[in-house]
Amino acid sequence: MNLEIFQLDNSLPFNDTSVIIVEVENIKFYRSLIESFHCISEFETPAIEMRLYENNEEVNIANETVIITDILHFDFKQRVFITKIYKQLEKQYHNNKEIDLIADQLVELRQLIGIQLNDYDLPLQLNEEVKLSSLYKLFNVTIEVETESILDRLLLLIDLVAQLKIARIIILNNVRCYFVEQELLEVYKYALYKNIKLLLIEPTFKKGKLQYERKLQIDNDYIEFWQ
Repeated sequence: MNLEIFQLDNSLPFNDTSVIIVEVENIKFYRSLIESFHCISEFETPAIEMRLYENNEEVNIANETVIITDILHFDFKQRVFITKIYKQLEKQYHNNKEIDLIADQLVELRQLIGIQLNDYDLPLQLNEEVKLSSLYKLFNVTIEVETESILDRLLLLIDLVAQLKIARIIILNNVRCYFVEQELLEVYKYALYKNIKLLLIEPTFKKGKLQYERKLQIDNDYIEFWQ
């Protein structure tokens, strides 16, 4: 996969053996990048246009990415994240016979409620369509995170995104400051093992690079350097 950011000369090529680091010296451009990724995650129009390609065909960038602006305070129960989980669960169990039976029972329950509503001379309405996702909402299927460890939270996030196939790319904002080199390598190796692409956006330049890193540096004059 290749990510094209229209204000950059270089595209960002993802592969199965490396992690991409983008270091941005210009703070305004760095901020615009993060804001644009956030807009994309909310299905809004970003200030900086971006497109994601796979085998020379454009794919939906919002469906393939998860943006984490603050891993310490990331809400695993946020609407966008939970909605993606519901959709994946619904897709995964769509042809499951037991789930289909439960869905049929939900239809019967809806019909019973409809009969009860008819007893009132009021403009009461009932949703005609009963989706499997309604069942997950009914039982409040969410993610319980008990750890405050930033490393554990990040590894859990990678695990969830991979197992539930929520996205293929995780975009992390200014995350290197939390970890020593050995911990970063642990994160990189775990993501690659889980077949998750990582894109780290950083507001500072750092000399050298770690194993697995491919680094694009963008200076104040928007000159780009690959390491």
